[in-house]
Amino acid sequence: MVAADSIDRLGPYILRENLGQGPAGAVYRATECETGRECALKIVTLRQDGEEDSLLRDLRATNDIHVASTLRHPGIVRVHRVDAIAECSATEMEYIRGMSLRDLLGIAGYLLPERAVAIVYQILDALAYAHARQAVHGNLKPTNILIRCDGLTKVSDFGFRKAHPDPKSVRAAPIHCYAAPEELEPEVKADRRSDIWSVGVLLYQMLTGRLPFRISDPHDLRAWQRGLKANTALPLSECLPEAPEALQTAVARSLQYDPSERFANAREFLNTLLDSGLCAGMIDSEDEHHERLEATYRRIDNHLRAEVDANEQTSLPDIVRAFSETNPHWEDNANLLHYAGLLDRSDQQPDEPEPHAIALSPDEVDHLEEIETRLKSLLSQDENIADTASEPAFDTLPRLGSNERDRRDRDWDLESTSRKVSAPPSRPESPTRNEPLFNPADGAELVSIPAGDFTMGSNGFSEDNTPQHAVALDGYCIYRYLVTVAQYRRYCEETAYPMPRAFWPWEEMDPIVGVTWNEAAAYSAWAAAQLPTEAQWEKAARGVDGRAFPWGDHFEQRSDHRLVPRNAGKTTAVGSYPSGCSPYGLMDVVGNVQQWCLDLYDDEYYKTGPSRNPVGPSTSVKRRPTKSGLVQKLFNKRMQQPSIATEQRVVRGSSWKDHHESFAYTFRRDTFSPDMRLPWVGFRCVADMIPPQRK
Repeated sequence: MVAADSIDRLGPYILRENLGQGPAGAVYRATECETGRECALKIVTLRQDGEEDSLLRDLRATNDIHVASTLRHPGIVRVHRVDAIAECSATEMEYIRGMSLRDLLGIAGYLLPERAVAIVYQILDALAYAHARQAVHGNLKPTNILIRCDGLTKVSDFGFRKAHPDPKSVRAAPIHCYAAPEELEPEVKADRRSDIWSVGVLLYQMLTGRLPFRISDPHDLRAWQRGLKANTALPLSECLPEAPEALQTAVARSLQYDPSERFANAREFLNTLLDSGLCAGMIDSEDEHHERLEATYRRIDNHLRAEVDANEQTSLPDIVRAFSETNPHWEDNANLLHYAGLLDRSDQQPDEPEPHAIALSPDEVDHLEEIETRLKSLLSQDENIADTASEPAFDTLPRLGSNERDRRDRDWDLESTSRKVSAPPSRPESPTRNEPLFNPADGAELVSIPAGDFTMGSNGFSEDNTPQHAVALDGYCIYRYLVTVAQYRRYCEETAYPMPRAFWPWEEMDPIVGVTWNEAAAYSAWAAAQLPTEAQWEKAARGVDGRAFPWGDHFEQRSDHRLVPRNAGKTTAVGSYPSGCSPYGLMDVVGNVQQWCLDLYDDEYYKTGPSRNPVGPSTSVKRRPTKSGLVQKLFNKRMQQPSIATEQRVVRGSSWKDHHESFAYTFRRDTFSPDMRLPWVGFRCVADMIPPQRK
């Protein structure tokens, strides 16, 4: 087990200074080795007893932390990326030079009203921004409020919600002092009014130096809950008689037990503080860049309106959505849709003021201007291509869907579906593509992988893919695309095998999911193919140069186009993101579904396996916990009989629920029981160099 406090290096980071320690982990000042960038690194050691660690990281923290990573506001600490390193989860964040509110109160005891209101004003401004984007903090406390040396206040730890107590616990943790009453109840989800409560507690503590509640035993969780319900908050006037009435009203209203009696949103709380007269000189940041924002939206509208042939009544969000449908491969598609969506207030909450476009922060306006510049360049490039190109560019090829839908309703004639595919630019390793090769059994397009050596595994990412080593493989063919719903349906129709349960309405060109390993192997045999060994999968995904990702060694923070869009909640059509293809041109090796491999799983196989054509161990051995434990508990209880399988099969790649770069590594391994039916696991096949005709 890796203990972060016993080492001075973790993965690509050098740990410089311990900034804080808590029950969930530690925060370090660290340096990223490759770039020398200084950052704050939050390290959480994964649990070994309940197998809950990686599932929570995948299913809950993925949504929370990575929604937080999209927040661009001067009052919010930026989350740069999340890595799974060894047995730790490492979250890289912006490093703030200054002190936490806890340290400040420890020195000063309490603050002057003007200083306290100035800090809360900045907290509420950041929360108003985040709440408008459906991001709730749920964990506000003094250690998460950082005050920079120049006085700027920043809110940290968006996405790390820890307020819910253990139902079996009778002791109150320090965080419960700042949690709203509803957050202390199991199964109750925090909302923005819960954040309002926490800010009220923080403001009271800054003004008076104490918490606002009379609790008989502050370490007794049940006593704490009873005290909150009895509304034992001391009026601010008793501790601070000179406080302006508007300030007293703001504190009292924020600490109402019933959420419906609190401020409906952070902006309303802010306006009440403005009435106190303690906010002189503070500027509401929402209006600072309004003109620049409007000009940028106007230029985007001008670029796209003629492009999609929209009339004068068509709104910009509708224009952007139309452009996205006709240009699904553009790398900034998801980002442009995000910003256009902020103009569309159809999801407005009932208690929000009149409809209006969400104001962007300065950082967001900068980002939107960059997108508009690239959009202009894209449209200009398309015009040049239309005038001079003799062949379609790789990123503008029609998606697999048009061919596949035609194939479903007619004989699978290779000549009628053949098309020339030009290799993507700047991929010197890609083999020359002549006439595409198809598997006549199911019509799947094949990619030829030549015989030779490649670099497999990594050094230092995790124990089960160490050490990095050279592997020699014979030549083989592998499916360019994942097996689709349409292809699997045809298999079921011909074999009278039932379709798996649909987790959402089937889309014919989406990858099939919810199939067990045995069902994937049965389909492969029907298609005169087999599942790939994990060595075959990794070479096709990685190439021979040892790259970390299918597209290279670097992962840009705005490269969501290489994965399924953030919070998609389901699969997307195969081949939708060609800029994320592998050196050999494979699509969806990361970001759509994880993929079954032929191999049994042994977490030390890389240390003992052969260096030529490895096919996996003869028996399955799992010495360290992986995500499969809790997944097994969740999905087997609701969707099938409890698993009796003791063996584990390898799965490779990442899925629609994995949005940070550590999941996109080409060398990352995972494992599940072969009888699992999961909405994020599918497969592709490998075949002989010349696929045989199936009779």
